[in-house]
Amino acid sequence: RGKAGKAIATVEKHAQSDKEEIATAANEALKSFRMRLDAQFARVEWMTANGHYAAADALLKQLAKSAKGDDRAEERAAALKAQLADKGLKAERAAEKKLLKLERVLFENGPGPGVVKSLEKFAEKASGTKAAARAQSWVGMLGD
Repeated sequence: RGKAGKAIATVEKHAQSDKEEIATAANEALKSFRMRLDAQFARVEWMTANGHYAAADALLKQLAKSAKGDDRAEERAAALKAQLADKGLKAERAAEKKLLKLERVLFENGPGPGVVKSLEKFAEKASGTKAAARAQSWVGMLGD
C-alpha cells in the first residue's frame, strides 16, 4: 500500500531465514513485489518514450515515494526522474501541455469540427514532436 521499498526490505530479511519454508515463501513474495514494481517502472518508461510526460511525472512521484527503502528501486526512480528532467525535452513538454488542453476540450465537449481543426493546426505547428503525432492520430480518428 504505497510502501513497496519497505515491504521488499522486510521480506529480504525473511528470505535469509534458516527455515526453508519461510525462506521459500519470502523469496516468492519478493519476486512478486519486484515484478509489480518493475511493471510500474516499465509503464513510466513507456509513457516517457511515447510523450506522456505529465502522466509519467505523476506516476513516478508515487513510485519514488513507494520505492523508499529499496536501493535498486530508488536508483531506478532517480534515473527516470533525471530522464524526465532532461532539458532536451523542453519543446516536447511544451507541446504536450498544449495538446493536453486540446484533449480536455475534446473530452469535455465531444468531437466536433472545431476540435478537429484545432488538432490539425496544433499538429502542423508542433510538427516533429510526439504530441503532434498524437494529435494527428486524433485527427485520423475524428476527421472522418
